[in-house]
Amino acid sequence: MPRSPASRLARKNSRPCPILPKRSADAKTPIRELTWNEKEALLEKFDEWCKTMKAQGVKEPSVRLFERQFATRGQVSRLLKQREKLKGLQVAMPEDAAD
Repeated sequence: MPRSPASRLARKNSRPCPILPKRSADAKTPIRELTWNEKEALLEKFDEWCKTMKAQGVKEPSVRLFERQFATRGQVSRLLKQREKLKGLQVAMPEDAAD
């Protein structure tokens, strides 16, 4: 028995119904932002971890690997970018100009 031709809409969208976000998505609590002391401690922990990894023979320790073990994804990389930006500002602004 031959099938009837598919409608245009069915050909454009192979999924029978759109995937909608779960209702509980709005009710989830937002991710708590770390305090400055916690951020600093996390960066110090990352620096120590890098030293131990280099001592074990790893040439370039992975930020993602550290995040998988000790932090959320992207958290340490964001902090490292902020630290690099602050170092750049310190180089651009001499000590006596800050007074």
